Amino acid sequence: MYRLISLILLLAFVAGCRDALGPNLANTPDTSPATVSGEQINITLAVADADLAGYRLHIEQFEAQHSHIRVRLVAESEIIGSEETDRIAALAAAADLFFYLPDVQEDQSYLLDLRPLLLADATFDPHDFLPGLLDDTDNLWSLPVAASYPLLFFDKTAFDTAGLAHPEPGWTLDEFLAAAQALTQREGNEVVQWGYVPFQVRPLLATQLTAPLVVDGQSRFTAPDVADTVQWLADLFTLHEVSPWLENYKPLAQRETTGGPDPIALVREGRAAMWSADHTLWQSGFGGDDIGLATMPRNQQSYAADAVRYAFAVSRGTGQPQAAWQLLTFLSQQPPSSGMADLLVPARYSTAAAMNYWQSLPGNLELPLSYAVENNRPPQLPPGITPLNSALVDIVENDIPAVAALDALEQFRATTMEPVVVDPPTVSTPITEAAVTHIQFATTWNEESAHRGLARMFTTEHPEVAITVSRELSLNAADCFAAPVTVLPNIRVPLLPLDPFFDLDVSINPDDFYPGLFTQLRQDNQIIGLPAWINVPFIEYNRSLFTELGVAEPTVDWTLTEFLQTAQALSDESVGRYGFIDWTREMLDHGFTQFGIDPFIIDENGTTLDFAATEPTILWYADLVRLHRVQAALPGDLLDNRQTSQRWGQFENMIEEGDAAMWPGSISAQGLAGRLAQAQIEVGIAPIPRGPSGHNINIADRVTAYFITAQTPHHQLCWEWINFLSAQPTASLYLPARIEIAESADYTDHVGARRADIYRTAPLYSSDDVALSSTRTNWLSPGMLWLGVAYEQVAKEENEINAALAEAAGYFERYRTCVIANDAFAEVARWRQCALDVDERLADRYGD
Repeated sequence: MYRLISLILLLAFVAGCRDALGPNLANTPDTSPATVSGEQINITLAVADADLAGYRLHIEQFEAQHSHIRVRLVAESEIIGSEETDRIAALAAAADLFFYLPDVQEDQSYLLDLRPLLLADATFDPHDFLPGLLDDTDNLWSLPVAASYPLLFFDKTAFDTAGLAHPEPGWTLDEFLAAAQALTQREGNEVVQWGYVPFQVRPLLATQLTAPLVVDGQSRFTAPDVADTVQWLADLFTLHEVSPWLENYKPLAQRETTGGPDPIALVREGRAAMWSADHTLWQSGFGGDDIGLATMPRNQQSYAADAVRYAFAVSRGTGQPQAAWQLLTFLSQQPPSSGMADLLVPARYSTAAAMNYWQSLPGNLELPLSYAVENNRPPQLPPGITPLNSALVDIVENDIPAVAALDALEQFRATTMEPVVVDPPTVSTPITEAAVTHIQFATTWNEESAHRGLARMFTTEHPEVAITVSRELSLNAADCFAAPVTVLPNIRVPLLPLDPFFDLDVSINPDDFYPGLFTQLRQDNQIIGLPAWINVPFIEYNRSLFTELGVAEPTVDWTLTEFLQTAQALSDESVGRYGFIDWTREMLDHGFTQFGIDPFIIDENGTTLDFAATEPTILWYADLVRLHRVQAALPGDLLDNRQTSQRWGQFENMIEEGDAAMWPGSISAQGLAGRLAQAQIEVGIAPIPRGPSGHNINIADRVTAYFITAQTPHHQLCWEWINFLSAQPTASLYLPARIEIAESADYTDHVGARRADIYRTAPLYSSDDVALSSTRTNWLSPGMLWLGVAYEQVAKEENEINAALAEAAGYFERYRTCVIANDAFAEVARWRQCALDVDERLADRYGD
């Protein structure tokens, strides 16, 4: 599901950008091909983080064929910061070549015109490119490597029920409209099935025009074919009422709400008989035996597609245009990168043939897609079609005739689409050293930006090294990486033992780190990871509410008793205010350390869970809900992953509205932090309270470490890099694993005095008597889920403690028997199947 959502967001971004205005085309100077000498040439290629691994292989092949050219491969995110507003300008200033979407990003001011290079290249065959993908204007601003095409998806059952023949590629506008009218169903005044639901309005607009919307810099807003096309599209929503008019179809500035139905939801709910979407969505949840495919209805010139091109552009400021062109043409001959959307069509006929593209497609996709490919043409609409969308709003919502609405756009264009001339960007100084070593470092979510800045600092001191930092990089492609110790059982990449480095490097010693951090970083009596930081858990609280009610704020060494007293002082059932809320079972996990209860025992068959021993912990936390009424009960249950975000959202609303005084904190919850700041709610932080055992957490369970992969040829450089990182107070917002760094003034300045004090107390009250980290990822995890269900049943008074624990123990014993019988301890798929066999409620977590 995550992958589907990511793909849909990508395509929505493409659609949205195509509907956004930007500066018009700028004249760029012709650049004659440079003469290639025998000297080493260095150029930089910027690609998306997810594409690094795929393009690294391409670059190796290119350099083998062009020994005089060395390509530096960098991730886009190393160039484009979070505050960067002009993506193209930033890329053009730092790289010779970069990824470019010509149908989305209309700013060509920073791009090199490739037409002179193409004309000078006798080996270049423009007929090898699919129809319409190469610009047919005087300038060529990019070279496509792949494309996607809008297709018409339809519900076969809906067509069959209506007695309609299934549409075929090449069908007409009249046939399409007749089908949409027959398929639209109403119950009273409500439409229960729409005949046609477009994901975006552009495809029907583009395929019906008889000429480009802008010709020689002049718009044709009032041309008859434009007015007829826009009016015809508006009639689908108004006159014929076969399509729903949705907020998604308006320009962003004119949308009145973010709520209401969207096209994807209508399709998911079975309320659309036909819909148009990118062809790559076929295998991402929108295909199936009941779904048919056809092309968009063709216009009078028989065009039936409006392709989205995936391309590369060259910086206008490059110092090596000929080398850039050689790399550019090479990339256009390679299969689309694996990081791009699946099923993208290669831009060249020869590439598609070499990779057997058409033979690998699902059978029902090949015919309509091939028709769309062969009946595509150069783009008829520029990237920015916001004016046309605005006109559509006027026609649909204000009943203004298309001709009148479009007439107003001429003045709009005159004031917003004047050419913008810019100076050529300055390309960064190319690396001149022939022997630069490239290190690929996979990082973690919160630390990506910090690690990139530190990589620049490191390479300033070591110019012979170039470090690419990315959280999207797969471990197989990484030389070294950062990862929590909790995922160690799932890491399939061989790791390099670090003992020899400790022995030889006098700058670092295991004794420099907080005690206990190497416990889970030893395998076969060898150290396999360098502790990086400790994700110290904490509690956040509404300081404004504490002040208002006159309640003392928590100390850095408070206890469970003081926590309960504080929660009671802050709670008020009469106004629906709770002292504490928790939408996870995280606090329950801390409870075993707080009470000094180890739920694991060893018998003749290995590890098992002692559910009865957990009773004191379960009762104490359940009583916060059922007895003391200082904590809100969980809506829904812990087994259903689908309820997690809903539960999270509900509790975040309570926090924002002042109905919750304390809650589990998270550095990642930036959205909530922003809303609380806007609501002028001051937030404080406190440690997890100490329990009867005198302890609160196990820091060894919460370590993230740096690892070096065994297969990298850069062992020493990786060691120097991760050793450098471990000594940086700004490498993370969590507690540095090295004691000297954690206690430094620089670290205090980095996170603030209060947070630094709380984090530094964590090792003082930590205990490694109870280690729960492995239960989050290995075969014991279902047992902890059933234990959480027992807690939930007791808290909601749905079961008494002994019965709830006995029920959980029964589930686990049956499950464990299955695991033993199938020797499934180390096989995730097998132990998950055992869990499903025992408890079908786990289907959402462990099912397909």
